[in-house]
Amino acid sequence: MNTPYLFLPIESKIRIDQCCLCDRPSGNLVGRISYFELSDHDMIQCPDCGLISTDPIPSSEIVAEGCRLYSLEQQKNSTKSLLRGFGKSYRRGALFARKYLGRESKILEVGAGDGYFSAGIKSEIPTAKIFLVDIVEDLIKYYQAHHDCTPLLGEFDASSLSEKDFDLVIFRDLLEHVRNPFQFVRDARAILKPGGKVFFITPNGKEDFWMIHQRFLKKKEKTLILLNHFHYFLPETLNFLLEKNGFQMNTGFKFGLKQSRRGLGW
Repeated sequence: MNTPYLFLPIESKIRIDQCCLCDRPSGNLVGRISYFELSDHDMIQCPDCGLISTDPIPSSEIVAEGCRLYSLEQQKNSTKSLLRGFGKSYRRGALFARKYLGRESKILEVGAGDGYFSAGIKSEIPTAKIFLVDIVEDLIKYYQAHHDCTPLLGEFDASSLSEKDFDLVIFRDLLEHVRNPFQFVRDARAILKPGGKVFFITPNGKEDFWMIHQRFLKKKEKTLILLNHFHYFLPETLNFLLEKNGFQMNTGFKFGLKQSRRGLGW
C-alpha cells in the first residue's frame, strides 16, 4: 500500500487492542476522547496502515448504550426537521438506485438509521426484497411500522445471519462506528452472491480526526464525542481494507473540505 499520512505523535504506545487491519501491537498516541462520558480512550494511529482507532475498543454494551443515548438526542429535533431528513434520505436512495443499480433483487442495509434511504431504493425497484439491520430495538419497531422490509435486530454478523446471497450490502456512515471494521467488511463479503457489491460512505480520516488531534496536541485535552466514531480511515487505509477482503473499487467519490482546510489544507 502507499505510505499513509501520519498525524504528529505524542508518544509511541503498546496497545491494549492491536490494530484490527494489520495486527500491529503498538502505535502512535495522537489524541484522547471521551465517548458520551461513558468511557475514556486513547486514540492510536497505526504507523503501518494509517488506521486511527480508540484504544481499547469499547465493549458492545457501551456501544449499545451510546447508540441509545444518541437516539434520544436525535428525538429532540422538531417534527419538521425529522420529516425533512426523512425526505432527503428517501430522495438520495431513489437517486442512487436510478444512477447505479439495475434489477438487484435482494438488498441488505446495516445500520439503516431512519430506513428511508432503502425505502427510496424500493420506490425505484419495487420487486426488491429489503432487509434492515440495527442494534437499536426502537428502530426495528419503526421499520416494522413504516417500511416494506424485513427488520433484523442485533449486531451484523455473517455467521449468525440466516439470510445470505445478497446482491447489494449497504452501510452508510457506519464503518467508523463498528468495533472491528476488518471483520465487518469480511462479513459483508461473505453474504454477497458472486458479483455482488457493497455501497458505503465513511468520513475521510484526515478531515474527521483533525480537530481531535489539534485539541490534544495543543491543550492536552480529550474530546467529548457523541457519535461513536471509533475508527478514522485515510484513503490509503480504506483501499488496504477493501483489497485485503477481496473487493475491487468500481466507483468512488469524496466530499469537499471543511474544518481542516484551516489547518494543513487537506
